[in-house]
Amino acid sequence: MIRHIYYILKNPVKINFTSFSRYLATSKNCKPLPPKKNRSDSRDWFEKWLVGFTDGAGSFVIKGVGSHLILSFEIMQSTRNLRILHYIRREIGCGKIYSHAGGSKLRIINNKHLKDLIFPIFDQYPLLTSKYYDYIKFKKALEMLNESPTNKSIISKVLKGDTSDVNAISSAWNVVDYPFKSAEDVKLVMSRSWLVGFVEAKASFFLKVISCPEGDQYRHVFHMSQEGNKIVFEGIRSFLHIATKVLYHEKENIYEITTTNSRAIDNISRFFNHTFKGMKSLEFRIWARSINYKSNLNKITKAARILAKMQAKFSYDKSF
Repeated sequence: MIRHIYYILKNPVKINFTSFSRYLATSKNCKPLPPKKNRSDSRDWFEKWLVGFTDGAGSFVIKGVGSHLILSFEIMQSTRNLRILHYIRREIGCGKIYSHAGGSKLRIINNKHLKDLIFPIFDQYPLLTSKYYDYIKFKKALEMLNESPTNKSIISKVLKGDTSDVNAISSAWNVVDYPFKSAEDVKLVMSRSWLVGFVEAKASFFLKVISCPEGDQYRHVFHMSQEGNKIVFEGIRSFLHIATKVLYHEKENIYEITTTNSRAIDNISRFFNHTFKGMKSLEFRIWARSINYKSNLNKITKAARILAKMQAKFSYDKSF
């Protein structure tokens, strides 16, 4: 992986980014660097990471099809990031991956797999966003379904259940006072592995060009946003020691963290080093390594261009 990044930043010829990203997307060519022992190689780390990734990119889907109720746990990603879905499926041990022009998804619909493999994870490590209540409803629906799989009145009751409020606060936060007094309060609820998973699903690392009289300059940017879940974003801000306040876009009900502060950027680059599992690892490494290229306009311009292309290429249709 390291030699790929050096090649991108140093090679003067034009890079065919589409071919290059497909090349890297295979497990053969783009394996994550070996994690530190007792961290991301443990089952405990993976399960907490998965909960964070699900808080960012997963969903618990309940659908009525005729006289049947179908429950599925799904995670959506860009088709160019298939490797993260394969990683999750391999670790969980079940599920099917479907690809479409709009993106790819890992889908688990087997009720036994849901009960025996998925529920124990989310029972032990609760979701921290409002998806916690989606999960509670989902789990209750499966229990009702197991009791009477073809009872239409039960199916109708499940489908007409209350819709989760994106501003609802997960009960996982009940053990701490809010507003938080310190990052230590946040860490009673939010683990590092959860945060790595959530950031891998939701965050962007890019370079922003600033026009100055003496010439263009680039600033490193860390950005993430999500509908609702203010307490989660305040927790992340505290955990990562980001001085910038959480922004709220009232019309869309979106909360956002964006920072270009050099101290925060340095902290973030160290915090997430060697942690990501999918193509976010490539985005992050190009971004982090370009911190050392601030005085080299050619290299940092090339890094900015590559990161911009990556973000455009790795978007996906969330309605798939």
